[in-house]
Amino acid sequence: MATSSNFSTSNQYIKYRIVVTENSYSIPNNTSSVNVKVDAWRTNTGYTTSGTGTCYCTINGTKYSASISSSQSISYNSHTVLFNRTVTIPHNADGSKTIAVSAYIDHSRFSSSSQGFNVKLTTIPRQANLVSAPDFYDTDNPTITYSNPAGDIEAMTSLQACISLNGSRDDIAYRNISKTGTSYTFNLTQAERNVLLSACPNSNTLSVTFYIKTELSGQTYYSTLTRTMTVKNANPTITGSSYEDTNSTTTAITQNNQQIIQGRSTVAFNFTSLAALKYATLTKIDITVNAVTVSENLSGSTVLDKTVSFGAINSSSNLSASIKLTDSRGNSTTQSLPITMLAWSLPAAIITCSRKNNYYDETTLKVDATYSSLDNKNTITIQYQYKKTTDSSWSAAQTAQDNVPVTINLDNRYQWNIKVVVTDRIGSTTYNLTVDRGIPIIFFDRKRRSVGVNTFPNSDETLEVEGDLLVNNHSLNGDLKLVRSSGGNTRQIKGEVGTTDAFRLAGGADNNDDGFTELATSGDGNEPIYARQYSGDFNTPVNTLELLDASGDTKIPNNLQVGGDIEANGVTLPHKYSETEQVVGYWIDGSPIYEKTIVLPNTVSIPADTWTSVIGWTDDTQVISASGLSNTNGMSFNFLGGRWYGGALGILSPYVLQLDAVTFRYIYTS
Repeated sequence: MATSSNFSTSNQYIKYRIVVTENSYSIPNNTSSVNVKVDAWRTNTGYTTSGTGTCYCTINGTKYSASISSSQSISYNSHTVLFNRTVTIPHNADGSKTIAVSAYIDHSRFSSSSQGFNVKLTTIPRQANLVSAPDFYDTDNPTITYSNPAGDIEAMTSLQACISLNGSRDDIAYRNISKTGTSYTFNLTQAERNVLLSACPNSNTLSVTFYIKTELSGQTYYSTLTRTMTVKNANPTITGSSYEDTNSTTTAITQNNQQIIQGRSTVAFNFTSLAALKYATLTKIDITVNAVTVSENLSGSTVLDKTVSFGAINSSSNLSASIKLTDSRGNSTTQSLPITMLAWSLPAAIITCSRKNNYYDETTLKVDATYSSLDNKNTITIQYQYKKTTDSSWSAAQTAQDNVPVTINLDNRYQWNIKVVVTDRIGSTTYNLTVDRGIPIIFFDRKRRSVGVNTFPNSDETLEVEGDLLVNNHSLNGDLKLVRSSGGNTRQIKGEVGTTDAFRLAGGADNNDDGFTELATSGDGNEPIYARQYSGDFNTPVNTLELLDASGDTKIPNNLQVGGDIEANGVTLPHKYSETEQVVGYWIDGSPIYEKTIVLPNTVSIPADTWTSVIGWTDDTQVISASGLSNTNGMSFNFLGGRWYGGALGILSPYVLQLDAVTFRYIYTS
């Protein structure tokens, strides 16, 4: 029931309203039975209004009227019915309907304008509606439930159901369903299942929409539910898997491509067929052996006669390959394939090689080899070569038998390299040995009347030592005396250094009484001679005197003290000459007397009978004496005596002098 608001009239105390009641509706006729009443009342007490007139009411566009008699009096809250009519209202095609209802009163005592409101009627069911639909597997026949309130009426010309992928078409075609039923099962054909599967090649799930279509009174209505289809039992398949050794070198040994040699065979895996199911495509195959994985991308739904190259397998015992095939949906199948392995490693050997009695040329070599069996199909060869350690080329290769000694003649004066190569049918191992010289610690040579220490003597009547001569822990207590040399003979301690250089400490005599000692180097004539002071055990040099450097010059690290004269650049200097300040005595007041010689950078010419300033000094210095040296005039002379404070040193000579150096003695006043 719907009731309007209270409407006003020309009498302020009289109101009216419209009451609409939907009695029923007809699904087959798509109509409703509607009752409309108009009643009036007074809002104040103690008064009653009576008279005649007409009440007009427009319902859904149709105008109706009812006469008002004097018996229809209007009093306080009387709600006197002035109009009452039941009408049949046709609904819209979709079952919906809203009606407009208005009324006005023309009374002998009052009147009103037309006033009304809208009323929404019940929507009459015009279509079947889905109640439920399942998520389902691609192998299922899904069942839906539905309601059809209209039932089997003539106006409903069709009721059908379908499955759609995207709502734009019936991918699983419409089929008729019962107008009076409540459920329907889709018995999918294989072709229909293929339509669904082909729509999800990269996923195991697919969103689908169930539809019910109702055709009623020339109109079409739809009811939908969206659900998920899941693909199952769709893992890809592997057929006819096998392996083989494709390395001709190793199969030549085993004569069986099913025997895989550790680390050497080249393994390939073969497959008769690799297939993806239910419209998926193949993406990848992974083969894992001994924690090593080889992968290969695939395409298409089926691959026939496929070979995957794996490579070497590093295992000494039998094992299995894990084969995993993956499709575009991410589904995979894993298969295990046993593999027969033959253990192999490079041949090895225990080798002995020694001189007879550790001295003679005769040397015995013995090789005890160990190698892999390879199912009793492997063999080895042993070859050896030798050379002096100082040589670059080897002897020709010779063959030895396993665990059988061979004799080699190696000159015992030299150290030798021995190379042994042990080779099986696949690889080889090289061993390098050293045979030391066959020289005793001490050798007495009767023929030469000589003794060799760690060497054979090369000269007559000699003691020859190869290595260092250490006496009493680095000290030689006593004399090391050489036979007297005279008349041009030389005795020496000599050694070779570097590539072509040598040194010696020699003594000799030009004549019977003209002896000399020599410290010398030889080679290119520019090898320096050093005299050094070290700290520690000859670890760090502290002072180095270069007696002769590469240019023949002498370099002194510190002061040079000379007891006689020194000649430098053709100038003879006083024997006390020193370019550094030295204390040479003390003045009467105890002050130190210093001496220093200055060699002038250039010779200064002193004119005759002319006072010439030579050099100046500061006020804090008192010059006691000064002397000069003239190389040109071949003389030395004093300038002055006594004590002179700050000033200049000069000379007045009756003849021309050439001044080359000046020696001062002085004290400091502050």
